[in-house]
Formats: sequence, C-alpha cells, structure tokens
Amino acid sequence: MEDMLINTAAVLLMKGINVITAAKFIAEIGSPFKYTYNRQIIKLAGINPVLSQSDGQKIKTYQISRQGNPALRYIVNIIGRNLCS
Repeated sequence: MEDMLINTAAVLLMKGINVITAAKFIAEIGSPFKYTYNRQIIKLAGINPVLSQSDGQKIKTYQISRQGNPALRYIVNIIGRNLCS
C-alpha cells in the first residue's frame, strides 16, 4: 500500500501520519487537486465553525457545523491528534 501511495499526492501527507491514515484521508476526499482552497476540505469534513446564538441573548459561540462527512471528520481528528503529539 505504501508503494501505491508514494505514486500519488498522498506522499505529501505521509510526513506526519502513518500510511493507513493517509490512505483513508485520500479515499474520503478523492484527488486533493480538485480542491482550490483548504476551506473546501474543511467544509466537506463538517468542521467549519458556525455561529451559535440564542434569540435575545448576547452570548455568541462558535461550534463546528457537523454537516459534512462523519468518516472524514473522524480521520481529520486523528490526523490532528497525531500531528500535535
């Protein structure tokens, strides 16, 4: 599997994560070259911030939208944890 990933754009991801996680990420998003901006992948995963406020209250908080692909959101979470440690 690693030999197959080296011939694709996933080789850019393999610097900080393992082969299986990179393969899952590429499987969920497809070709990374079809995205112009990183926020397109963020929205696809459903981790884009949305404003959450109640009517009449001045408390404004941001939460993730969770309107995207839950499998991709899980993989992005794993990648983030691996890169932070």
